[in-house]
Amino acid sequence: ISLAVQPDVVKGIKKDMERLREGWWGKISNILKESGYKDPETEAYLLGAILDGFGLGCIGMGKEYPTEKVKKLIEKKYGL
Repeated sequence: ISLAVQPDVVKGIKKDMERLREGWWGKISNILKESGYKDPETEAYLLGAILDGFGLGCIGMGKEYPTEKVKKLIEKKYGL
C-alpha cells in the first residue's frame, strides 16, 4: 500500500494499472451487470475496496481476523 500511494511509483505503473483496471474491472462489471446491479462499474469498485480491506485485515490481524465470517458476508452480498 505504501508504494501505491507514492506519486512517482504510481506514474511508473500507471499503464499497467490501467490495463488491470480495464481487464479485471471490466469483467467484474459485466458479471455484476448480468446479475442485475444498476451501477455495475461503481459496484465493482466497491467490491474491489471490500476485497482490499479483507486482505489487509487478514495480513494485519492474522488468525484474529474473522476470515470465515467476513467471507460469508461477502458471499451473501454478492450471491456467491
